[in-house]
Amino acid sequence: MSSGKERLYWIRRVFFYYIFYAVIGMQLDFVLFSFFGVSYPPAVGIFVALFGFPVTMTVISMAIEARFKRHRICKVDWRIWGIIGPVLFALWGLGYFLTGHMADPSRAMVLDHVFDRFIPFDHYWVFFYLSVYPMFLLPYFHVKRGRSLITLTLSYFIMLTISYSVFLALPVVMYTRPDIPTTDFSSWCVNIVYGQDPLWNCLPSTHCGVAMISAIAMFRDNRKFGTWAIISTLLIGASTLFTKQHYIVDMLAGYVLAMFTYWLVYRIVEPKMPKKIHVPGTAYADDVDIS
Repeated sequence: MSSGKERLYWIRRVFFYYIFYAVIGMQLDFVLFSFFGVSYPPAVGIFVALFGFPVTMTVISMAIEARFKRHRICKVDWRIWGIIGPVLFALWGLGYFLTGHMADPSRAMVLDHVFDRFIPFDHYWVFFYLSVYPMFLLPYFHVKRGRSLITLTLSYFIMLTISYSVFLALPVVMYTRPDIPTTDFSSWCVNIVYGQDPLWNCLPSTHCGVAMISAIAMFRDNRKFGTWAIISTLLIGASTLFTKQHYIVDMLAGYVLAMFTYWLVYRIVEPKMPKKIHVPGTAYADDVDIS
């Protein structure tokens, strides 16, 4: 039993380190491009972002952890972080593009406030904008309590369901996206985002919403790591403005909806969760411990 749970622990840690360093790599890209004038072509950027930096740092971190933590077990049911998390991530993207296809753009409103016009376009912020995707998954491989992960999952689901309903009922459109030539990795990323993202899925910002829920879950688990996650979430919010993907009201609505949703699940649903859930065919009796 212990060897199987030890194996799950190390598998989960590999995913954690890879996803964490993917976020850190994007944040470093912003610093290098924005403050040090570093620039490289898309092919190099893709390799560094997906393989070079996160894989190298994962190998180093795993070697260090294995040196000092030899006997660890996974206390969270692997189905939560191995199946539910990735499936919900896929549903996030599917629902977003499906509602974008179903919405009527002729009914879309423009919420361009005077303050939005003072925010300049800066394509280097696209690195923070893209970091929300690994941030969505990060708590599934970091949070140590299954109950907290179920709260996270329910919060994601409810927040996204409300957001998609608003997209269909009250579409808001962003018309201020600039045309920029593809000259390096950052401008290439911006044009990929602009080419794939519907113009009218703006209010509320699901980017800000999922980032905030992710950060709150990680802050509950570990205050120091959670502080980094909250700062990253605020930078993701700023990126939605600097890349002209959202208005200020979109960003604020995403944050407020996320915090309210998580609070409701945390206060009403989580206290009623059982300590264990019986799942037929479970490999180990305490695999489904969500205490």
